[in-house]
Amino acid sequence: MTRRIIQDVVFPSKRTTKEEVKQSSPEPVLPARPPNERGQATHDFAAQAGDFLPRLVKKQEGGELNSSAWIKNTNNTSSKSPRMVLWVVATVVFVGMLGVVLSTFFSGATVKIVPLNKTVSLAIDFTARENAADLPAETEASTGKGIVSYQKIPLPLEEKSEDIPTTVEKKITRKASGKIKIFNEYSTVSQRLIKNTRFESASGKIYRIDNSIVVPGMSTLGGKSIPGSIEVTVYGDAPGEEYNSSATDFTIPGFKGDPRYAKFYARSQTPLEGGFSGTIKVPSPEDQKSAVLR
Repeated sequence: MTRRIIQDVVFPSKRTTKEEVKQSSPEPVLPARPPNERGQATHDFAAQAGDFLPRLVKKQEGGELNSSAWIKNTNNTSSKSPRMVLWVVATVVFVGMLGVVLSTFFSGATVKIVPLNKTVSLAIDFTARENAADLPAETEASTGKGIVSYQKIPLPLEEKSEDIPTTVEKKITRKASGKIKIFNEYSTVSQRLIKNTRFESASGKIYRIDNSIVVPGMSTLGGKSIPGSIEVTVYGDAPGEEYNSSATDFTIPGFKGDPRYAKFYARSQTPLEGGFSGTIKVPSPEDQKSAVLR
């Protein structure tokens, strides 16, 4: 009888491509670095690099490269960029807002300028000449002299008159006055006449001078003697209309009994007028003020 020998045949399990790749492609192992000169082992650079750098090459199923680790690591690195951008934008916005606030509170400034005053003494003589535009106006430093040009500008004057009522009575005393010319036919020597020297008119009224004067002496011109003369103003000895007079001749009573009495005399150059003593009506201060304002 024939025996049937049944042999258990164990078929090998079907291997997937993934397992084959794993078995055929073990992960590479980096050799250890030799010790340095001092006999100390150096750090495993590969171990350190594995913590920071992505694994660029890795076999995946079907013998394809797995880039998921690289993409994942890249995403982790690039995720910091938006954060940096946000910080930059926030900083720019903050600086801009700070500038707006500062410009609002400090938008204006007050600058006070105080001029420096200094008194300078200049010992320089200037000569003023009318319409001297063609002459140099620069100061001559060597002589201390200079020329200044000036020009007359006529201004139109507007005359206006107005009648003002006179309602206030006022006591007025005023002396008559006029111009006379005093002659010296006595000698070539000048004669001084003091203040208040009297001059008597033909009608007997006395007039006086209010300042001391000097009457020039005689001179000779063409063989003829010319008396010295001077023109002055005389005033009535007292206020009143009685001292008003037309042109007349005068003598000097102070020279009576002296040869000079006949050789010193005076003649009117203008009428003697303005003498008054009495009460007149004048405008009130209020009327005068209102007239000026109009």
